[in-house]
Amino acid sequence: MVRTTIYLPEDVHSGLKHLAVEMHCPMADLLRKAVEKT
Repeated sequence: MVRTTIYLPEDVHSGLKHLAVEMHCPMADLLRKAVEKT
């Protein structure tokens, strides 16, 4: 796996963080799954 940096608007980051807490998983996992679907 390769480490990378992305820039998100604050509202997107906040929503992603909230979703990660609700789903008990890291934000990185949610981002990887979203990217794999595209």
